[in-house]
Amino acid sequence: KGLDNPLSITGGGGAEKVNVTVEGAGSTVRKAGAGQYIINCTQLGQAIVNVTDGKTTQRIAIPVKRVPDPIAIIGGKAGGNMQANVFRVQSGVIADLRDFVFDGVKFNVLSFVLVATGKGFDEPSSVEVNGPSFSAAAKNLLRNCQPGTTVIIGDIKVSEPGGGTRKLDQTITFILE
Repeated sequence: KGLDNPLSITGGGGAEKVNVTVEGAGSTVRKAGAGQYIINCTQLGQAIVNVTDGKTTQRIAIPVKRVPDPIAIIGGKAGGNMQANVFRVQSGVIADLRDFVFDGVKFNVLSFVLVATGKGFDEPSSVEVNGPSFSAAAKNLLRNCQPGTTVIIGDIKVSEPGGGTRKLDQTITFILE
């Protein structure tokens, strides 16, 4: 959903005689070259690709799924132990889409909540951050982080490829050493 999906089609009568239409799942089709097409779907469900070469027609059903959730990471890690001085120099949260079949597909972090507790904090302190980078207020909070501090990143919202937003079902926790 929301991506340009390449489709290669060949027909017995030559590429110039092939006609391709698509229906369902908010689908559109555009020609990208001889025998090459791009299908884009705006809805989940099923797209039906109709191919005719003037003699025969073939219908192919293609499931339309959403791009899987990315993994929120800081400093290449999705939580765990990290040296306090290493954590303090990180620039923010990255939405990492791992092992996905399409290259170049990217989510962008829109916002998150940073909470620090434990050593260096009398009570839990939190900051809401807009965008992927630590704000001035977040950097100020991170200056107090030291070995024994626990940092939690949650309520992570990302922009989806092809439009829309998504809240990740993920909270990442770092124990600073």
